[in-house]
Amino acid sequence: IRKFTREMLELTGGQWRTQSHILVQRGPYLAMAVLDETPGLLEELILEGQFIDLFDPSLAIRQKVTLKANERGFLYDIAWARENGLIAHVAAAACRITDEKTKGDELTFLARGPAGTDAVARLFLPKKPVCLTTYPAITVDQKWDEPSKTLWISFPNQAENIHFTCEWNL
Repeated sequence: IRKFTREMLELTGGQWRTQSHILVQRGPYLAMAVLDETPGLLEELILEGQFIDLFDPSLAIRQKVTLKANERGFLYDIAWARENGLIAHVAAAACRITDEKTKGDELTFLARGPAGTDAVARLFLPKKPVCLTTYPAITVDQKWDEPSKTLWISFPNQAENIHFTCEWNL
């Protein structure tokens, strides 16, 4: 298989190179793994930019991600989202998100999850929101991250839909 792949790459102008990692991108999502199966190629994979770490339970923003042998990562690439015209949406959530809509200066969506657990989400927005409301009314912790233009929210999951409305220009 390697020989065939090398030949096909050469025919199409590509170049075969051996590396110790796999990196796959689909839209704003990056999945990666650093392997330990290639002796002499045990290197780190380092990515720099603005990413939401989807393996971090708090959905932290990372400027630099370093993976070593036997480590994996799953990231949301904020720069890719901006460069490709994404304006406002739920970028990541530890709950079920449905009926997501953007209209004018408003993002609305429904969230639900197992009762008795906490939900965390990160909203990708064009600017700092001026109002976040829910129905039914619940307490929502919020933290705006200006460099990434994302809003981190945390709230108690409910086994019924919670309607969110986020406005950024009133």
